[in-house]
Amino acid sequence: MASVDSAPSERIPSGRSSLIPGMESRRSQRRSTDSSKDASNVLPVTLIKIGTREILLQSAQDVEMFEFILSRKAVGVPYETALDLLCPIGGDALVKVAYADAETAWDTVLMFHIKKDHRHARLRTAFEHALLQEGLILERESYAGDHSIVFLKMMTPFDRLCVEAEKIKLKRPMKHDETPSANTQAKALAIADFLDTERVWDNVKSTAVRSTRSKRRSLTFNKRNLMAILGSSSETYPSKEVQLTLFDNGHRNLLTYNIIRHARMRTLGKKYLRKDFNKLLDEGVYSDIFPLHDGPVKLRPGRSPNKRSQLYELWCRSIYKVPLEDLRDYFGEKIALYFAFVGHLGAWFGLAALMGAGVFIYGVIKAVHEGHFEIPDGIADVPSSLELNSAMSTIFDNVLTLPWAFALSVWAMAYLEFWKRRNNTLAYTWDVLQFETEEGTRPQWYGTVIRQSEVTGQNEPYFPRPWRQVFYTITGCIMVLTLLVVIGAIAGFIFFASFMRWYLRDTDKARYASVISACVSLATIMILRPLLTRLSRVLTDFENHKTETQYQDAFTTKALLFEFINTFGSLFYIALLKVWVMKKHITIFNRSDWDDTCIYGNCMVELTVQMAVVFMGSGFVEHVTKYFWPLFDKRFRKKVKSAKHLAGLTDEVDDVEAGKGKVPKLPKWEEDAKLVPLRAESAFEYGYNMTVLQFAFIVLFAVAFPLAPLFAIVHNALRMRIDMQNLLTKYRRPFALQAQDIGVRQTYITAISWMAVIVNACTIAFSSKYFDENYLNLFGESKEAQWAVRLGFIVIFEHAVVGVKALVAYMVPDIPREVKIGLRRAEYLAKRELDASEEEEPNEDELGKMICIIL
Repeated sequence: MASVDSAPSERIPSGRSSLIPGMESRRSQRRSTDSSKDASNVLPVTLIKIGTREILLQSAQDVEMFEFILSRKAVGVPYETALDLLCPIGGDALVKVAYADAETAWDTVLMFHIKKDHRHARLRTAFEHALLQEGLILERESYAGDHSIVFLKMMTPFDRLCVEAEKIKLKRPMKHDETPSANTQAKALAIADFLDTERVWDNVKSTAVRSTRSKRRSLTFNKRNLMAILGSSSETYPSKEVQLTLFDNGHRNLLTYNIIRHARMRTLGKKYLRKDFNKLLDEGVYSDIFPLHDGPVKLRPGRSPNKRSQLYELWCRSIYKVPLEDLRDYFGEKIALYFAFVGHLGAWFGLAALMGAGVFIYGVIKAVHEGHFEIPDGIADVPSSLELNSAMSTIFDNVLTLPWAFALSVWAMAYLEFWKRRNNTLAYTWDVLQFETEEGTRPQWYGTVIRQSEVTGQNEPYFPRPWRQVFYTITGCIMVLTLLVVIGAIAGFIFFASFMRWYLRDTDKARYASVISACVSLATIMILRPLLTRLSRVLTDFENHKTETQYQDAFTTKALLFEFINTFGSLFYIALLKVWVMKKHITIFNRSDWDDTCIYGNCMVELTVQMAVVFMGSGFVEHVTKYFWPLFDKRFRKKVKSAKHLAGLTDEVDDVEAGKGKVPKLPKWEEDAKLVPLRAESAFEYGYNMTVLQFAFIVLFAVAFPLAPLFAIVHNALRMRIDMQNLLTKYRRPFALQAQDIGVRQTYITAISWMAVIVNACTIAFSSKYFDENYLNLFGESKEAQWAVRLGFIVIFEHAVVGVKALVAYMVPDIPREVKIGLRRAEYLAKRELDASEEEEPNEDELGKMICIIL
């Protein structure tokens, strides 16, 4: 039974018996509320209790309308009938709240714990006022099994969603769009220049992306143009169907989350204006925020499927094929791009794996042919007769090593070109190609002065450039000091490896010194990794970036730089410097007896051992951590007790269980609360960075370990399956955030691709024993002649790869031809509509003549 200050009215609220007047009255009231968001104009909050539920309303019109809905519900008016009656006057959210049950799809849910902390309670009250001023409908309800845990559920009215969609410039496809016919398209392609090689790749269609030719033109959302948007109608006010379906569940939680992030607690004064929602989370005022999953991931017999269960079924049927469209609709473009990136790289690893397997098989065959694996009759002589030195050198350092290094370098360049093309196609198809240019300001950003904008001419906050330079200088100095610490750790690894070789030099275990030092290197990398990531986050927070993309790019730049030096420092030492230590050109602590020689006298074999241990070990630790940590975390976060504590929440069982009667059922928000929290902004940053490092492993050092691409395929398949399994079954649903590309990681991939050319050439020239035996003395045995051969090989290798790269870049343009045509057509149609509107608008003279004729 509802408990309010005044009794529910049994009539339609005054001023709302007519469609247009009531609607205009409510909209004008909301505008007045939005324009008066200050401490002096705070409307009182009305609390309506319905059982254990507490509904918070601020607008007097909302309170009156909600009372009317409750009165209609009390006399048995169905939910659909109430929607038909109230949607035309903007009451969609109030109807949903009034008829809410355990299956209601709330737009967003906040969790907090009730503690004896008056400051936290005061901040929560102020933030609830801020959310109400933003136009949201709030409902509080305690946990059924633990009343100290409270849910704050939010429902966003259709009008407010439209305002926010206009604010973030959300793109929506048009209902009707004039697309050229097949003949017109064929003629347009025929007119193209004969030398235009973009047409070569037009026939390469991606199975995961719908054809861009059939893509409907999208418009930046504007409520005045609703009749042009897909799913709308030409009525004066949107119909019930439009209000309920125009924004899908992903768009609703995205828009609501954006409203929450930018809400400000104006009731506490200017001191708290900069305290946004993220700071409330960090301080423990709220414990988490999450949208609700669409339903259970695994259905009982007879239950209707939902998007979550359908996505789970699609994913279980495939290994590498990603249902990108379904993934994007449910989790948003940012997470869909992550899976597209990992899947695309995994598919390209297949080509590298074929080449690498061929090199490895050739080495094994050659080693067998040369008799390195012949086992004599005496079993006791087997260990000494395997000739492991020659066998390892033959397998991993042979005549195919040089072509393999060249193929890897070309492969890296080709992958980069095709990924840029793929990324642009996805961004165009998903209407996020201009996302970064239209992106709004981060709520955490702050300006220190007010200045007039050079673009809009209006006053706006501004963070002066000198202060930014000061902040960047401070973070740069801290990064340099941190990099020195990481380099010191690498030097410690070198010292440890040299000591182990010296300590085990006269024992049978000397051959294991490389493996032991590699394991120590792996342990150092795994220990430093979370510390460096945390430091990167703190430094990026300090820098005060204006947009979310700038913030994420700055964080990724620091994290990947630390990761790159931490992970590959020891490998660079073995590939490029250790040969000089072995030849006594460089000494360690001026001790000639500390001889850091390469295993079996071949630094390529040493690099193979280090590469195999670090690459496979880091991948194993990643997968074990990602799979088991959510299970461990979930066990300690599970707050819901046995179903016997739930009162009044029952659900009819399926026909197969009809004999059991009724069973208690948890509401959707309590089911999702049992899952592990996942912050939307930082989701899959670790997976992203590990994928970039995996790419670097392959293109920089797989020349010494040809089987690395094959293991990379396995790693990527496991990464994708574990991540999707966690997303659908173990994590709370993240918000469907948007993204245009993979960010600064693409810059890292480009830099790594160019670096791979030099590193592979230097690895062959300085560390390959086969190169030394067959090519080094080509022009004589003097040091000058040998240096000429090495440098000449590096120059020829680099120029050959760059030439092939230029050819691939010419043949594979970054933006597909279909995308270019679509963009040009959209620009043409927009210009045509603008010209048409100008022609239809009469000038002042024509308007005067028309008035005279009428008079």
